[in-house]
Amino acid sequence: MKRSNVLSASTYIIYILIVCLILQHKYTGATSKKGVLKEEPNGLMGFIGGEFVPVSDPSYGKGFSFYTMIFNLTSMPLANLQIGAPFTWITPNNNDFNNPLCPIGTYARKNWPERGPTWNTVMQTIEGGPGVWGSTQFPAGTKFRINGTPDCYNTSISSHAWQFGDPNPLSPERMGLAQVSNRIIAPPDGFTFNATTNGEFLGVAWMALPILPKPTNPVKTGPNSWGLFFNSKNYAGLVAMYTANVWSRMSQRDPSIAGRGFDNRFATMQGGGMEVNAVPNFVARDARGVLYTKIPRLQFPVDANNQTVLMQGNYFYAAAALYTPLQVALAQRQRLPRSFLLTPKAAVAPRCTANPLFFTQGKGKQIPLVGFEHNVQTFAAQRNGKCVIGLQWKNRANAGFFPEYFKQVANKRVAVSAQQVPAATKLQQQKFAADVIGQDYMAPADIENNKYWSTCMQRGLSQQVTLVDNSKVLIYWCKFIEQPSILSLHLSTRQASKLQATIERIHREWRDLNLIPPLEYGQLARMDENLLVTPPPGCEIGYVPIVYEQRYPVPNTKTIAHRKRKKTQKHFPPPLPRL
Repeated sequence: MKRSNVLSASTYIIYILIVCLILQHKYTGATSKKGVLKEEPNGLMGFIGGEFVPVSDPSYGKGFSFYTMIFNLTSMPLANLQIGAPFTWITPNNNDFNNPLCPIGTYARKNWPERGPTWNTVMQTIEGGPGVWGSTQFPAGTKFRINGTPDCYNTSISSHAWQFGDPNPLSPERMGLAQVSNRIIAPPDGFTFNATTNGEFLGVAWMALPILPKPTNPVKTGPNSWGLFFNSKNYAGLVAMYTANVWSRMSQRDPSIAGRGFDNRFATMQGGGMEVNAVPNFVARDARGVLYTKIPRLQFPVDANNQTVLMQGNYFYAAAALYTPLQVALAQRQRLPRSFLLTPKAAVAPRCTANPLFFTQGKGKQIPLVGFEHNVQTFAAQRNGKCVIGLQWKNRANAGFFPEYFKQVANKRVAVSAQQVPAATKLQQQKFAADVIGQDYMAPADIENNKYWSTCMQRGLSQQVTLVDNSKVLIYWCKFIEQPSILSLHLSTRQASKLQATIERIHREWRDLNLIPPLEYGQLARMDENLLVTPPPGCEIGYVPIVYEQRYPVPNTKTIAHRKRKKTQKHFPPPLPRL
């Protein structure tokens, strides 16, 4: 054989080997050393839940309550995971308005054209709730996180001084949530639960409250503040409230929407359930080029009826439930109301319908996932006249778990068992990355010269607690009207004095009082015991615990890049209403 022929044969063999290596990399997924695949985003996207049948009378929009299940979706906190546990989205009722409610330049107007031409579903929202959030700085499973968006998602206020998942403090003109309770702390990273919680229920209510003066400067503001109430095993009562001013603020930018916010309108609650937004996955191909994927093992508590009850006990409230009785009691120095069901017409229990399970996977062109229906489906029912939304499992042996593996078949991905996934993909051995500690929530650096923050500190009444997530929370005790978010309202002396007197009445008469209708099915969840505090001597009435920092005790040098990611989590709007 000639030398040229030998070289040609050698070159051909090398070429074939290179092609084989390229194809192996392409068909088995992006790998690093030791056969570890690279995590990819968009592993599972969809919604689990149902919708409420609209109530014909819009006046039943002065408040809403329900019970939501508290449980951990995964056996350990995972990175790149964001799934809202059972909750809802509350919005101002602007069904009679046909013009744009989001001014040009706002986040929602720029990024969600499909919500036009009015953008009424994303103008303002009260949302948040329990869940696992990508922007959680101290991961510890499910937390309950407050969230309100007053300005078309430009701002997401989740505590008295911080945005949702952003450790940088809000400037005074962007604050809007006030601490009301003197018995429970409201940490910026979310309310933690007892470590053994798994399938118990937390009672939640958002109610319009007539307890703040109505300012007219710089814009006319309506009378409605919105208060958060809890009912749990070890805490019940009013927790915090969004001040009416925060809802009218956007009309400074666009006077045409004055009077269209939560401060002045009835509200609506479309439905309830779990929003699945960010789930990692591994992608690989077998030797024949068939694509397979793997998502984390998602788990749900299951009762004796093979059901996972996600949400129950829903009520829509009229002004007669709390707003008017509270208004009268404050004006006439009568006893404060002690229940939301004082009169037969104070509330209605809406009927509900289930949305079919539908999930997609993949970035860009979202590919439908099929196979869930063989083991689980959503259900909606009326129990004792009240709505129950959840999951009905069909096979007791597989109850409580979503599929982990999927196989590409034509234009869909079909759920398969682990045994049906070829070993060549290496998917079975892949482990999802654990979440890591993020950034500390800190007060402004110039705190001693900041009148909004220094007032509380001057009293010198500080306390530190350690939560279930191992974070340490520093609080200062001060009068309700001395906290930063109330000082930012610039109330007159008379207004501030009247407001302080109202809060003192609430502390006396609503101490450990549950106003939400009682739970009918299951057990109440237990809050993290270290969230519960006792006011120091001399501060039992009218003083509240204000968070000044939430930090992790041991710095982690590996979290710098991760912290940047946590701070840049994108917004997710509420689901579009079904037509």
